[in-house]
Amino acid sequence: FPGNPGTYTMRVRAKDAAGNVDPTPATFTWTILQDTSVPVIVPSVVGPQGDNGWYLGDVSLSWSVSDPQTPLRDVVGCEPFTLNVEGSNGQYCEAKSWAGRAQAVMSLRRDTVAPTISAAPTAAPNGSAGWYTIPVTVAYSCMDATSGLATGCPPDQMLNQEGPAISSTAKTARDFAGNSTTSNVVTVKIDRTFPTIVPRYTSQPNNNGWYNHDVVIEFDCADAVSGIRPGHCPISVH
Repeated sequence: FPGNPGTYTMRVRAKDAAGNVDPTPATFTWTILQDTSVPVIVPSVVGPQGDNGWYLGDVSLSWSVSDPQTPLRDVVGCEPFTLNVEGSNGQYCEAKSWAGRAQAVMSLRRDTVAPTISAAPTAAPNGSAGWYTIPVTVAYSCMDATSGLATGCPPDQMLNQEGPAISSTAKTARDFAGNSTTSNVVTVKIDRTFPTIVPRYTSQPNNNGWYNHDVVIEFDCADAVSGIRPGHCPISVH
């Protein structure tokens, strides 16, 4: 029989001793296939794409497995899969044909949770009534449990202005998947300027600079930032 690829048919007739030939020969048809290439495996991934190969939601994987020359002999793995939890998951597909074996591996990565970032003063107020009398350092704390921080945590911010409502700048943290979030704003009270006190005489001395009566001195106190605490500025001295 020929061994080249193709379809072949064999017909067989029976003939008796008298020379009669069977008018309906028996036939048998077969096909010789040629396979020179391994199966083709093509993965298909569907999901909301983020950055750096991460997905920002559920991600589904399916496989297309084929061989253009001969039927597949065996397929292992290659089942559809959906990643619906945070993290990474590897999937495997293997197919065999008469020409050999093909393999493919896909890693799916899902991160839907934005990183955390918070701002807070590094020290408690050192003055009365919640006031600071020194510059205030605001530090930022950041974390991302799945894909990790792509931008790092912002550096500390120094607040050295004065006033009853000095605010830090809102900062942003971004993870490798593309999720981002913005920090809270820290508002503090800072007064680094000493109050002023000015004496004021309510009577005048005589021509020689002497007083021949009780001298009353009153004081004017002022503070442009936090103000004077009640009862802490002398009214008068005799």
